[in-house]
Amino acid sequence: MPRPERPLDNGPLAEFAAELRRLREKAGSPRYRELAQRTHYSVSTLSEAAGGKRLPTLAVTLAYVQACGGERQEWEQRWQGVTAELAAQNKSATTSNHGCESDLECPYVGLAAFEPEDADRFFGREHVVEDLLARLRDERFVALIGASGAGKSSLLRAGVVPKLRAGGARVAVCTPTQQPLEVLAAQVARHTGESAARLHGELGEDPQALHLAVLTALADEPSGTELVLLVDQFEEIFTLCRDTEQRTRFLTQLATAAEAGHSRLRVVLGIRSDFFDRCLDRPELVPALRTPALLGAMSTEELRRAITQPAVGQGCTVEGALLAEITAQAAGQVGMLPLVSHALRETWQRRRGNTLTLVGYEATGGIRHALTQTAEQLYTGFTEAQQRRARGLLVRLVAPGEGTEDTKRRITRAELDSDADTHAVLDALARARLVTVDDDGIEITHEALIRSWSRLRQWIDTDREGLRLHRELTNATTTWQHLDHDPGALYRGAQLTITRDWVHRAEPTLARRERDFLDASIAAEQREHRARVLRTRVLHGACAGLALLLVVASVTAVSVYNRGQQTLSRQLAQQARGAQNTDPAAAIRLSVQAHDTTTLDGTATAEGRSALLSTAGHLVHHGTLPSSKSVTGMNKLAFSPDGRLLASADDQVHVWDVATRRLRTRLTAPAANRTDRPAPYGAAAFSPDGTRVAASTTLNTGRIDVWRLDAPDQPVKSLPSTAEGNDLEFSADGRLLAAAGGTRIELWDLDTGRLIEALPVENGFSVSFSPDGRTLAYSASYPVGVGLWDLAARRHLPALPESYKHFDPRFSTDGRTLATMGTDGTGPIIWDLATRTPKVRIDQDMVILDFAFSPADQSLFIANADGSIDRRDHNGSGPPVRLVPARPDQGSSSMSVSATGVIAMTSWNYGSIITLWDTNRLPTRRDSGPYPEALTFSAEGRNLLGAYKAGELTTWATEQLRRDSTPLLPGTSDATLAGFSAEGRRFVAVTGADDPRHRTITVGDVATRTPIAVVTGPDTYRAVNAQGTLLATTGPDGLHVWNVEGPAARLIHTVTDVKPDAAIAFSPDSQHLATTRVDGTFGVWDLTNGRSITLPVPDGPAGDLVPRYSPNGRILAVRTATGVALWNATTRTPLGNIPGHFGRALAFSPDSQRLALATRDNAILIRDLPSRTRWAALTGTVADTPDAISTLIWSPDGTRLAAAAGNSLTLWTTDPEQATSALCDTLARDFRDPARPLPAACTRTQPPETEPELP
Repeated sequence: MPRPERPLDNGPLAEFAAELRRLREKAGSPRYRELAQRTHYSVSTLSEAAGGKRLPTLAVTLAYVQACGGERQEWEQRWQGVTAELAAQNKSATTSNHGCESDLECPYVGLAAFEPEDADRFFGREHVVEDLLARLRDERFVALIGASGAGKSSLLRAGVVPKLRAGGARVAVCTPTQQPLEVLAAQVARHTGESAARLHGELGEDPQALHLAVLTALADEPSGTELVLLVDQFEEIFTLCRDTEQRTRFLTQLATAAEAGHSRLRVVLGIRSDFFDRCLDRPELVPALRTPALLGAMSTEELRRAITQPAVGQGCTVEGALLAEITAQAAGQVGMLPLVSHALRETWQRRRGNTLTLVGYEATGGIRHALTQTAEQLYTGFTEAQQRRARGLLVRLVAPGEGTEDTKRRITRAELDSDADTHAVLDALARARLVTVDDDGIEITHEALIRSWSRLRQWIDTDREGLRLHRELTNATTTWQHLDHDPGALYRGAQLTITRDWVHRAEPTLARRERDFLDASIAAEQREHRARVLRTRVLHGACAGLALLLVVASVTAVSVYNRGQQTLSRQLAQQARGAQNTDPAAAIRLSVQAHDTTTLDGTATAEGRSALLSTAGHLVHHGTLPSSKSVTGMNKLAFSPDGRLLASADDQVHVWDVATRRLRTRLTAPAANRTDRPAPYGAAAFSPDGTRVAASTTLNTGRIDVWRLDAPDQPVKSLPSTAEGNDLEFSADGRLLAAAGGTRIELWDLDTGRLIEALPVENGFSVSFSPDGRTLAYSASYPVGVGLWDLAARRHLPALPESYKHFDPRFSTDGRTLATMGTDGTGPIIWDLATRTPKVRIDQDMVILDFAFSPADQSLFIANADGSIDRRDHNGSGPPVRLVPARPDQGSSSMSVSATGVIAMTSWNYGSIITLWDTNRLPTRRDSGPYPEALTFSAEGRNLLGAYKAGELTTWATEQLRRDSTPLLPGTSDATLAGFSAEGRRFVAVTGADDPRHRTITVGDVATRTPIAVVTGPDTYRAVNAQGTLLATTGPDGLHVWNVEGPAARLIHTVTDVKPDAAIAFSPDSQHLATTRVDGTFGVWDLTNGRSITLPVPDGPAGDLVPRYSPNGRILAVRTATGVALWNATTRTPLGNIPGHFGRALAFSPDSQRLALATRDNAILIRDLPSRTRWAALTGTVADTPDAISTLIWSPDGTRLAAAAGNSLTLWTTDPEQATSALCDTLARDFRDPARPLPAACTRTQPPETEPELP
């Protein structure tokens, strides 16, 4: 990608570059893209030739000179002279610096991608390059798929391009940008010699234009010569190109030219992995996606080469300790390469002699913090006005993702104001290589900046929907300018209202042209309003004979009002969906307002209803506590024993009221120790009775302060500790306090304030008392990883095996087991203390950041590196239950679990915000195993019934989705639940399912768990009727229908013409049965006479038809390959078709008015059958799982809908009034904001807000 020109230093190289620039200026300052078309060299190659960074090759120099009208012979002599001068300087510097000169060019590119001219320092991907080239020899249309930061651009540009050119191929490289056809035309024209403008026109008209242009250009070349087109950052076709027609034409050109029978073009697409699904939706791309090349994380050896070889090429070395540190942190980690390269570039500037050292690397902040440190230092060095400009500029350079990660966005200089502060900010960002500036535009150098810099992520996520509104405003402004300020292009109505409100609320940084556009829109609206008022006055003064016209006008006004309300509702709903995953409070407010924005007759939009119900079932957390103002950020968290209070440690100790989300008190240092820069507290702990809080400072000359909460102004004790604040814990009786950190583990007697034990260690990390108060477990890096100390005997107990591999010990609440983490981030391991042996080794398949035992039920909570939180049984057995889905953009540093089931976690990527989850109120339960398809509500609707394990009937309480299991059939342990009757009073269980000789199908009573009827033999269970009196099975001779009203099951029907594995449905009156015939046609059998009729499905014969009858028996729905066909169940006449690609799960509401359908992307579509319109679409939560929705069940009263997908069970509210009330309760309880009143809909259902009294 193009790199910015930079100010020139003194010296021959700088002077040579300056002369090249002056030559370009004399030629009229042609754009580099124009020079590239003249020379057939890339924009970046030509830009760097005049950049003064390094001497261009002679070929590049002469091409540059010729394109600018200079004399080739004169410039060749100049180039030779500069080469001689630089060689002399290098020889001198090499002698004085022992092989590594101090101003040697850095071989690491930082955030920028490697370019073809960087091939000599591109290492680690050699085998991937060869594999891709081999694939390209066999195929003409190839896709390279990899995550952001995996190195796709560098591999294509510095790995593939030089190899292709060396083999004689012509190569063109492009990125789609906002105008993909224009870019394609410019790149191809360099090789065809024709006008780019002409080719651009042909590409938009003739699908074969690219194919013909390439054939024409290579007609006189040897038959083996081909053009290879590399389309880098292909995802821009979705993120930047908003013209769907141009997008389709671009894809058609690529596919046609590559797949033609006598094609001489080969195409490689570099695609970010999170856009793979969107590419699959495009039929033009299917040939490239059948067998894509996958680019994963570098192996350890590949990473070693990428780190060491660029330095070797400059005569330098990488210290062994540094190499080990980086490979340990980055090997096998996808997306880390830009961060590694940036950290190495910063380390290069801090190298010692000819060696890159671990000390220099650590000074940069390392892989995870070097980029943030660079960005933060730059940002904090700006003036306040420049900081506002920087924020406005950087968020402008981001395209918000829609179901994908955010991406960078290229802009032109015309989008920015030309004031001094903007220029200063842009120049500084370019010098730091955080953004790239060239003649064609400005863009963030790499998306790693978006992912890694927490301040930028916070700017984006604080108002994600506002960012989308800003992009729309920018595009609308550009259109307005292109149309010469046509009034018809101005904002009006709901769009203007929403944008104006956002500008007033968020106060974004707008460019002058955007402000002009918005001002013009407001002025036009005011003029139109005045005109409407004038027309109204004229109408009011008209004669009575115009009464009819007034009635018409009134009807028109109502229509206009309703359309405006509907548009506004849809806009609010869209904003609510955008905020769901990042700002629950905003999502609640917006969704409630969207549903409450109705037409005059009180009708809500489907979009507003969808936003309301989706938000009610998709709360990503239950509130946050304000961010820390400390430069060190928040450290350890601790709940009080009763779970009502939460302590967080930073410069002070903040004690929060968990219920009200309010600050209860601040605990500060003793008066004698208060300074302008107090020592921050690293850890805090509550006493067992909850009356005291202890906190330790992070300095080795610090202290431990202990406060009483009923007198918080001054600590009651200040202990002169040197433990450096890593961890604190009270003993069970509250008399002892253990502290870890620095060079020792300390044990204090709080009654006397005396230090009674100081165990010498290195890097003391954590402490944990056993519940009986007899043992102290601690961890340190030396002499043991995990140590056990006998408090009574004051001696060490036998250590755990290989204790040096473990740290952070935690006792279970019963004291029988101890959990530890692995020093490599693996684990935890649950130890049996009696035998000193591992009971369970937990494999989390990712790095673990923290873990904790629940005080309530001893279950184990685990915080993972991707931001997710899992819960496991207290003994660690079984798969994890995912409580909180992955949040990869939020790094976490500390987690605590309360006795009431509330999880608190710090998220340092967002300014040390504390996020809370109430596990009793999670809308989705994620169990450790898949949910069965056999699910039903109990008759009263309070519980869900199913089978979590063989031999059990499981009950999930719908209020908290808690699980309780009892034997399915007493005396039988291997019975598997197979189904329920629609009324929920009977169940079907199968024993011996894998052995037809001993198979038994039992119909039982749900309430008593007693058998009612039994069918034995080889048959397979298929369906049961609504009352539980008829059973359908399939056997060797066809479909069997059994009467199971009594103990002796009676075979009453045998149907031979039925597909054995087809779905079956009984009509509610049990008179008919619907299923698929052997030949794939769909039939309905009359069980009273055995006759059948065929219903024609829209797709013709198909093998995966799923029938469902409405509860009132009037409608038959059949899921087909392309939708859902509806018939009148009585007359067998078609009622229409619901188009779409749906899963197997579909369910009628109890009143037969609505039909719920699971889509392929795990959304739930609810159709209103009388009006044949969409009633709502439920999104989020279940869509987080890769498993398809297997079951949809309505509650008996129709106000809730249960959806099971894999191990996830979500209970949706389908009553808008209940959803509004629940969301308003949540808003008032979890997200209270005195500065913002509750939405109007909340005030109609909630009591007035009152300020709670602080204790």
